[in-house]
Amino acid sequence: MMLSILLFFVLGLPLATASAPTANDPDFSIVSIPSQLLENANTIVRLERMEFDVKSVSKATMRYRYVVTLMNSNSQQSLHYVSYDKMTKVKKIKGRLLNAMGQEIRKIGKDEIHDISAVSSGSIYEDDRMKYMEFKHDTYPYTIDFEYEVEKNGLQGYPDWRIQGYNMAVQQASYVLRLPAEMQAHYRAYNCDLMPQQTVEGKDQRLEWSVKDLAAVKAEAYAPLSTEILPSISVTPAAFEVAGYKGSMSSWKAFGDFIYRLNEGRDALSPKMAAQVKSMVVDASTDAERINILYRYLQDNMRYVSVQLGIGGWQTFDAEYVEKNKYGDCKALSYFMRGMLRTVGIESHTVLVRAGQHFGKVEEDFVEPRFNHMILYIPSEDMWLECTSNSALPNYLGNFTSGRPVLLVTGEGGQLSRTPKISAEADHCERRALIELAIDGSATISTEEHYKGPCNDRYRMAWEDYDEEKRQKAFVKDHKALPAFDIKALELTVEKERPEAQLDYQLAVRRYAAKAGKRIFVPLNRLRPFDQVPSASGGRLHPVVVRKAFSEENHFKFKLPEGYEIESIPEKALKLDTEFGTYELQIEQQEEALSYTRSLVIKPVKLPAERYGELRDFYKKITKMDKMKVVLVKKKT
Repeated sequence: MMLSILLFFVLGLPLATASAPTANDPDFSIVSIPSQLLENANTIVRLERMEFDVKSVSKATMRYRYVVTLMNSNSQQSLHYVSYDKMTKVKKIKGRLLNAMGQEIRKIGKDEIHDISAVSSGSIYEDDRMKYMEFKHDTYPYTIDFEYEVEKNGLQGYPDWRIQGYNMAVQQASYVLRLPAEMQAHYRAYNCDLMPQQTVEGKDQRLEWSVKDLAAVKAEAYAPLSTEILPSISVTPAAFEVAGYKGSMSSWKAFGDFIYRLNEGRDALSPKMAAQVKSMVVDASTDAERINILYRYLQDNMRYVSVQLGIGGWQTFDAEYVEKNKYGDCKALSYFMRGMLRTVGIESHTVLVRAGQHFGKVEEDFVEPRFNHMILYIPSEDMWLECTSNSALPNYLGNFTSGRPVLLVTGEGGQLSRTPKISAEADHCERRALIELAIDGSATISTEEHYKGPCNDRYRMAWEDYDEEKRQKAFVKDHKALPAFDIKALELTVEKERPEAQLDYQLAVRRYAAKAGKRIFVPLNRLRPFDQVPSASGGRLHPVVVRKAFSEENHFKFKLPEGYEIESIPEKALKLDTEFGTYELQIEQQEEALSYTRSLVIKPVKLPAERYGELRDFYKKITKMDKMKVVLVKKKT
């Protein structure tokens, strides 16, 4: 049926403005797409060819062609780019647009190839740049043909192959790796059983992975990480060289040794700074005290700014750079902190970590350094330090870096480890509110919200940097379940010695409750109702994974409007206790008031696909209970 619709659409296209395809091109019309590839596909890769020719441990050429059909506006494939820096030279970049029949609409002009600095958020300057083109067309489906060639002088690794994304089918794709016969590459297939076809080309060895007619993988809520579902090939060099520094990825120990040597001595403080450090801790009696004093000095005097130059992705600026400029990136600040600790006799290790939500797994027997952040570990105290935050606490890691594999960089080489996990109890919010209802349904709300653990992080790290306008905008966005309201008071208090924060506020809500005749319908939880119910999913394929665990307690007191009494309460006591989490509700009727207590715990779980409906039903029940209303009625006189 879908193919018939597409055929009808294509046959009705005006062809006067399109050029015929060349004789050497494959057929890129949509009628040549196998019907099984259309299901769940927002994007269809018609042809991908990646060729990486390694000349030596430090030089390589990359040739890449990518032809992709955008089936609808849900496709995220209209923008294409190539990144480069001082070690990468772009030799060629071009693109063209094709219509649904595979006929060329037009070529992308040179004036449409934009060249910009690829400066990341928080960076003051970087070597990284980007050439990009955006392929916009107002009629779907249409096809993009994108191609480039780059030369690399300095190899930090070989390109991986992300074969497909969610809701993306692949008609034909390949990855060719050529390298001198005497060199070695390590490779691993994830979520597929692809093996390369190995041949000899003169003095080179050639490895080719190829796929054909891969159906789209539908995105599913609460799925495992994409790295555990989508097919990919990872390739790393056994030996590499960057800016004259030679390294090996034969083992994590060897790679960690390279990072250690690359940065050896860069934690050395100036004599003046070393003397100041010693004087700061002269009265401290324990290492824990010394660590706390020096960590507070780092936070109070240095700030995080990303600076990526040369081989800055791996090599840090030295401690004297941080001392002089009062800023540094995650590496520079970690090495500066390491230098201060070493000055007072405390040993520490820098730690490579993949920060953020999508950190994936690390294989013990396969070196693939996808790390993007650095922290510090003190083995004698079993303590972790986030050195980029001006407000974090010693030995506290939030969701950004907790519960994941890391690489300790030591004098004996790299050592795999893990950062501590965060329990639901440690990520906790408690709310206490007085809600004074008026006869017209409006309300005045006075609230204290106490945050502990990761839920306090954004307040601690970002909220304090906001001006009053940004604070109020963030607050409104954070309380989107409430109808229109005016903020009468807003105050944040951050604990200095614990990962906790308290937010006190007062609101005037114009329509908290709904009035109908002599009755008022009062929602019990409009402050922060649970709203994380995923959509129904028939034919679920992937396991169900809930990664974020948290707990909440709400203690609300409703003061009834004068002349009204409670007519009905839906439930005075409710309790759910499951492996997915717990929910408990208590409602007590008082004289001219109502007490509402609600507790919620969401547990981390991993379940087989067939149990998705059970998890969804539990979340639906929570949502339904959070929407309960009490009915007030005007007293009889």
